[in-house]
Amino acid sequence: SPPIAAPTDIDCDDDMMTFYTPDSNEIIFLCDWVAELPEERCEEDCPCPEGEIQKNKYLCRKTCNMCSTADRSDTPTMSPPIAAPTDIDCDDDMMTFYTPDSNEIIFLCDWVAELPEERCEEDCPCPEGEIQKNKYLCRKTCNMCSTANQSVTPTMSPPIAAP
Repeated sequence: SPPIAAPTDIDCDDDMMTFYTPDSNEIIFLCDWVAELPEERCEEDCPCPEGEIQKNKYLCRKTCNMCSTADRSDTPTMSPPIAAPTDIDCDDDMMTFYTPDSNEIIFLCDWVAELPEERCEEDCPCPEGEIQKNKYLCRKTCNMCSTANQSVTPTMSPPIAAP
């Protein structure tokens, strides 16, 4: 089997995944919760759906000090360059939100996929200060992926429905 490349700082951000805590009736960002006791919680399994369970440290890479230093420059800069999005990072975010009406925790991008023409342009149910359009969290669902030699500008073409 081919070797697996070591993760680089390019993909070293904490996931925006949230989970519902019935005891406090709150929705909490997983990595904020892990950051309270990282020595213990980085090694615990995430409260992910069946089949997607993994150690918190893989979702909270920055919080759990899982970032590679192999690709870092020795010379610090005041502002890091911002790379254009590529297909490498074109996955839907695993963010979830709680819907009190149905008493369910739903993956944001699954919800967006139900009505992408409308929901891609709506603001996410993110905490104050982190609000952004759903299309930036659900890049794959909202057709925001770029490929080599193509424009990064999204089109408003609706997805083609299967017959």
